[in-house]
Amino acid sequence: MVTINDARITFIYGECFTGHLGEEGDECEELLWEEWDYDWAFGQIRGGHALEGYAFPWRDSQKSAFWRHYMGDAPGSVTAGDAWAKFVPLRLLYELPDISTTKGERLIIDVFGFPFGIMAALTVHVAKGASMPLPDWQARLRALHDGMEFLDGTQPKTLEQVFALLLDEARDLFYLKAEAGTRSGEPLSINAVMQAQGGTPGISIDAGLQRDIHAVTAWPADAANALLASASFLPVRGKNAVPGDVHYAAGRGITVWRPGLFARRTQADGPRRRHTLSCLSHNLVAGSVQAEMLRLFAIRLAGVNNMASRIDVATVRKLARLIDALSRGNNTFRSSAIGHLLEDPSSKVAVNELLAMAQAPPIP
Repeated sequence: MVTINDARITFIYGECFTGHLGEEGDECEELLWEEWDYDWAFGQIRGGHALEGYAFPWRDSQKSAFWRHYMGDAPGSVTAGDAWAKFVPLRLLYELPDISTTKGERLIIDVFGFPFGIMAALTVHVAKGASMPLPDWQARLRALHDGMEFLDGTQPKTLEQVFALLLDEARDLFYLKAEAGTRSGEPLSINAVMQAQGGTPGISIDAGLQRDIHAVTAWPADAANALLASASFLPVRGKNAVPGDVHYAAGRGITVWRPGLFARRTQADGPRRRHTLSCLSHNLVAGSVQAEMLRLFAIRLAGVNNMASRIDVATVRKLARLIDALSRGNNTFRSSAIGHLLEDPSSKVAVNELLAMAQAPPIP
């Protein structure tokens, strides 16, 4: 029996809107959401000056390779102009609602501001320092995803209700109270086991374990009878890889199941392996935040008539090129998991219409 000793899951949800922009796309009145103000603010933050309400999207404690590859330079060296061209958000700093979980797990909330919307990422540290049997881990994650396991003060809320609260408040504070826009249909999930014991890392996972992982990746209503597909297994690279390692992508979720890293072999190598898993998790979260914002932009561009009058064609083509780069891993952070998110069937037509504007190949 596998027991989970440390795991985390990040849920990601966002909203794309343009109500804060002028009719020609160049009359934004709020700080940061036009290039000149963004350049000034980015320079202030990079220079170590306090800027109320804003910070870089990466934390100093998170040495994420995603940003280095995505921007083509170390985060501390990239220019404001390059960051603007790559659609790099800023982390929004404000007094967050008093959100907790019903079991008191460690909870981290990040809210990111883009020129055309907001993304929120909510990370729950599950089984931290505990010994949680695999079925209990699965049940807890499904409760967080589907139930009323979050508290706003003392009021129970679902995951999507928490995200609605975060997005509404941030939009009112940072976007001149723009009207609600196009939101994620359901949250993305990035699920990573950091430490576990038991199992057979040297053997490829069987159908039973795949079903357990599928239940907390695709989130099927009937997990016991859900259809499984071999296409859900993505390539796994790394010198510590073992046959039992899996990067699993299904529906709107990704699960990192890496016993080659999370099954501690000696007392000394545990922290190093957890660090590697932590970096991988941060990379996937950062890439998924970018991918989801770009996907929402494509959906809104295809479905809202006045988008073309608010955003210039050059900007639209630039965003299309970013989608193309992320989906194919060209000159950016390479991840088949992030590419999987951009292949969402519900938005593929809109994404391909946007790609066509940059003469980029469609997502098949």
